[in-house]
Amino acid sequence: YYSKPIIATDLNSGVPDVAEPGVSSILAIPNDSTSLSEAINELALDSNKAKKMGIAARKRYEQLYKLDSFIQNHQKLYKELIEESH
Repeated sequence: YYSKPIIATDLNSGVPDVAEPGVSSILAIPNDSTSLSEAINELALDSNKAKKMGIAARKRYEQLYKLDSFIQNHQKLYKELIEESH
């Protein structure tokens, strides 16, 4: 499976919740090409960091978005909501 680090911009859209800045991603400043190029260069020049971030990104994906995990997370949420309502 592929494990790639994430470079994204924070547009108040929930990206930091998914991408985990500093762990699996680098967030560039929106509409700032210098910030984006710095993020790209940072990972291009540090293959060890890129590899670690990629592994973390893949792990995060598997925890949150693989079908089995997605179903388990939703079942847990529904159980908690049912328990709270009683």
